[in-house]
Order: sequence, then structure tokens, then C-alpha cells
Amino acid sequence: MGEAGQDYQSDERMFRVYRTSGCSIDASVKYFRGMIEWRKKVGADPIRQAVLKEWREDFWAMPCVPKKEIFKKYVELPASTLPL
Repeated sequence: MGEAGQDYQSDERMFRVYRTSGCSIDASVKYFRGMIEWRKKVGADPIRQAVLKEWREDFWAMPCVPKKEIFKKYVELPASTLPL
């Protein structure tokens, strides 16, 4: 899975998947495999790495984050998250 995926292979994540899947090993494996395929399909790991590389305390100042105007088209953002 590579270095980027190590964060979602933790014991805690596995246990959460197991618990969410009704404590079924088969359902957990199916869910986890689906999650890995989804991450590959949408490129979640490179996106996450870009965010971590460019991380700023001021979320909106990060170069890898689309401008807030783009978010406003799709999501109603709480006023407290928007810079003045």
C-alpha cells in the first residue's frame, strides 16, 4: 500500500472498521478493501500528502485548498470558518 497509506492501516482504524461492520470479519475485510480501492480511484493519498506538505494554521491560506468561493457553491460554510 505504500508509505502514504500507513495512517489508515492503524490498529485503531482496523478496530473501528470491525466495530462498524457489526464485528464481522468478512464485512470488515470487504469494507476495508473497498476503502482502499476508493482511495486509489480518487487519489486520496496524493491529495492528503499535498495537504500535509502545505499545512498552515490558516486553512484558507494553504495553496492546495481551493478558494472559499468554490466551497460556497457546494457547501454552506459556518461563518466562523470564513476569514473576514
